[in-house]
Amino acid sequence: MSALLVFALAAGGTYLIRISMVVSGVGERLDSTWTARLSLIAPTMLSAIVASSLFLDRTDLTLPAPADVVAVIAAALAVRRSGSLAVAFVVGFPVYWSLGLVL
Repeated sequence: MSALLVFALAAGGTYLIRISMVVSGVGERLDSTWTARLSLIAPTMLSAIVASSLFLDRTDLTLPAPADVVAVIAAALAVRRSGSLAVAFVVGFPVYWSLGLVL
């Protein structure tokens, strides 16, 4: 599956989710079940992208580089501690870049 197709499917899915919130929530608030499920979409999509970039090289399974693993662990711990998904980028990228220079 090409990257362009994956991004197109993700964009289509995101659009359908956004439109469903508008259509289903007309005149009412969404119930707590929908709200809880919708808050998990961004972390799930990001996890799928990270996992595929770590363990796949085109269509072949590979072992990730040590710098990749350490950066992902640092980002996951930072998100767990802060509760903010944006912190993953603030912590993960500098760890990855600094380890890339060292290793």
